[in-house]
Amino acid sequence: MSRRTYLNITRHLGTPVLVSAMVLLMSGSAQAADDVAGTPLSYGASTVNWPGPGSIPKAIISATRDGAPLHQTLVTVAGESSAYGFTNCSRWTGCRFNAADRSQYATGANPSAIALAQVRPTSSFAFITNSGSGTLTLLKRWVPGDFTEGDLVTVPIGGEPTGIAASPGGDRVYVADSQRNLLIVLETRTQTPVSSVAVPAGPWGVGVSPDGSRLYVTSLEANVVVVLDSGTLSTIATIPVGIRPANIAVAPDGATAYVTNNGSDTVSVVNLVTNEVISTVTVGSQPWGLALDSFHVFVADFGSDAVSVIDRDKRAVVATVRTGDKPFGVAIEGGEVLVTNSGDGTITSIPLTPPIVNLSMSGSLKQASITAMGALPTGLRARLEVRWKGGKSSTACVRKGNANQVTCVATQVGAKPKAWIVTSNPWGAEASGTKQTVVFK
Repeated sequence: MSRRTYLNITRHLGTPVLVSAMVLLMSGSAQAADDVAGTPLSYGASTVNWPGPGSIPKAIISATRDGAPLHQTLVTVAGESSAYGFTNCSRWTGCRFNAADRSQYATGANPSAIALAQVRPTSSFAFITNSGSGTLTLLKRWVPGDFTEGDLVTVPIGGEPTGIAASPGGDRVYVADSQRNLLIVLETRTQTPVSSVAVPAGPWGVGVSPDGSRLYVTSLEANVVVVLDSGTLSTIATIPVGIRPANIAVAPDGATAYVTNNGSDTVSVVNLVTNEVISTVTVGSQPWGLALDSFHVFVADFGSDAVSVIDRDKRAVVATVRTGDKPFGVAIEGGEVLVTNSGDGTITSIPLTPPIVNLSMSGSLKQASITAMGALPTGLRARLEVRWKGGKSSTACVRKGNANQVTCVATQVGAKPKAWIVTSNPWGAEASGTKQTVVFK
């Protein structure tokens, strides 16, 4: 592929996004004055009309601590050279991207991708690549109400920074420069480049193994993923994938990665132990951003105005959810998926916390046998959890069928028992129908 062709792709698609976050516009809920009505979609999804036409929302990410969401979301808006930070962004508190919940921060031109570097136990630095100005924007604090002017720093880096990822320990940030064909390593606290390495032409997405020892860089022009040693930056493997591989997501166990192939309408499933493609899944047109939960891969199909949902075990598409125009970024927080729609300036939300149905429990307060179903649409799988109210518990669960049904034997440990709770949202407050409590007399 020639450099001219690659630049045309860049103009057509914009700049890439990384993954992770949430928010749902509840149908029929009261709206603040500056809110705009949402549009109901399939699978219980809805689209909220923010930030608006011509704004070009791209990257979206959310903060977590020990795997639990903090309900703090960051979105880049390329048309405004801005990023917006949100707090209380959860389905349960009804964040609707309104003025009361957001703060705007200036970035460089064409803010593209975001990485969160965990620099202290309670907060993360947010690094944003600005591909149009050869800079990074650093937000040391980005939660509304907790930001001062000194928390925004512009970091000159040159070239065309695109994808970005942080080390698990938060001490390093890795930036793909698609103009100079480099991977650049920065020290997080000083924002100083400490090293760089040449990579195949058109580097775009960046991934890091959970232990921080391996780096993964996609190449739009060479149609490969290059695997690097994070310490020496030496090449370990070069993995052929599909045409124009864009973004990459590494599974939490480090055994598998998923790569969107924008030019061949596929997702490559890569075994990171053997460094080879073990499956190729056909999705919608021009796949770009992606995100993972325990069961699924959610893929933004830029050319199809949809999200393809891949079952990670079956390695097949099990659902397609309509979105707004030209979906780009995908993010997950807790029980919801968010998708940025770059073409019409909207955000689509897909709920993943189903109502509990067909609940049956028997036994006693000391030990209970519990069977429950999570009512997600056909093809999607629910995460159900049984927990103890008022004391510790030991729970052994067996999933049946497509994992929407769970059978558990739960044994109370410690304090005087009160009740058993079955929930489809282990991450926080419960929406109606997603939690049931049973007290044995």
